[in-house]
Amino acid sequence: MLGNLRKTWTVKVNDEKRVVEIRRVHLLGLAWIKIDGFVVDTFGAKALQIYFRRPKRIFDIDGVPCRLDIKYGMLQRYDFDLYINEQFIEPDREPKIIKINKETKEAYEDPSL
Repeated sequence: MLGNLRKTWTVKVNDEKRVVEIRRVHLLGLAWIKIDGFVVDTFGAKALQIYFRRPKRIFDIDGVPCRLDIKYGMLQRYDFDLYINEQFIEPDREPKIIKINKETKEAYEDPSL
């Protein structure tokens, strides 16, 4: 759908593999950031907000500072850049889906993709 986006980054922080995921849903005008399947930030991601404000989201992974830059492109296309300790991180080629077992609260990668 126009403007929907899912992007992931697999990173190593403090010698631990972590997956950062951003997901934006066009119809809702919302986006959220997940780390290993757990939501750490939810925010309004409407076209005019992004176009005029060029927002950044600040969060951390195990105490390491992270920044997500949000960019607006042509035809309501969005892009996100992840920086960890002010270092640009390349996104995964294919987005990963991390699911959470509700009983054990453990996160795992969905192998069906």
